[in-house]
Amino acid sequence: MKLLLILSCLFYISCVNLKPNGNKKIEDLAKKESFRYDLPIKEEILIKPNFPNITTKKLSTGLSVYVLSRKDLPIVSLNIVFKAGSSITPNNKPGVINLLALMLKEGSKDKTSLQMANAFADLGTQLEVNVTFDRLSIGVDCTSDKLEAVSKLLSDILENPQFLPSDFLRVKENFIAELESIQAIPGYKAQKEFFNTAYTKQHPYGKSIIDNPKDIENISIDDVKNAYNNYFGSQNAALIIVGDTDYKDIEKKSASLLKFNKKIIQTSNNYSYINPKEMQIVLVEQEKTPQTYLMMGQVVCDAKNIKDMLALEMIKRIMASSPTSRLLANLRESKGWT
Repeated sequence: MKLLLILSCLFYISCVNLKPNGNKKIEDLAKKESFRYDLPIKEEILIKPNFPNITTKKLSTGLSVYVLSRKDLPIVSLNIVFKAGSSITPNNKPGVINLLALMLKEGSKDKTSLQMANAFADLGTQLEVNVTFDRLSIGVDCTSDKLEAVSKLLSDILENPQFLPSDFLRVKENFIAELESIQAIPGYKAQKEFFNTAYTKQHPYGKSIIDNPKDIENISIDDVKNAYNNYFGSQNAALIIVGDTDYKDIEKKSASLLKFNKKIIQTSNNYSYINPKEMQIVLVEQEKTPQTYLMMGQVVCDAKNIKDMLALEMIKRIMASSPTSRLLANLRESKGWT
């Protein structure tokens, strides 16, 4: 399976240019901070990173298990990650996997939505779900003494998800309302147009873009149930646990999660690599907007090449992904943009 990675640089440009002119304090500060723009000195002795050991297991059910032990704090993070995301659009209906993720928070056969939420709350935590183009993840952070109880709740959700029509109607209405509320946000409109332009509707990423929130109304509870049965199981899942525990401890306290055994009927999409196009400029006009949102991207590598991916991630962090990166520092400090 080939994936496409877009290296994007995102930033807001304020209407007012706050660039200082002749301000000695700012100029002195710029000189003091100039080292951040210099290339590393090759003669310096590089500090070799000390990466933690990760225990990995591949169970007979197909479930992959990764345990990273960190004993410095009595906290454990549990995540189940499925290799299937919003790029799966059953019957050409984008949004099915997004609704499925939300429905996984709506309890199990033995617990209603409220009862499940209260059960997590009693343990001092809450269930979190996240969806990207290629994955769906379910996660919980808890103190290590609550690991066994949290594992049982998470296992109950995976093995016995409750898809009640009444819950589905409420979840769908809330999702539509959320989508409608962000339609006027420049950043959201820019990202939607960016992915439509970069991938087109011929690619699963492009097909997964929800152009009209009202289209969600066409998704039924059966669409969600079928998606869970077809694409989400132990064969394409990974259990990732980080914190105050180890694999022996997991075998005892998270035994219910290790027993997760659900076969998938269909695999996720096979993506074809998109050939780079000539530069395109897309302008999305929106009146009465105090800011302009710019989004730039370029096809850079095949995401299956893990070495290129890691190098690219490092370049992204240096160049544009944080307030201290070179691009954002230049925009903020030299130009006064926000």
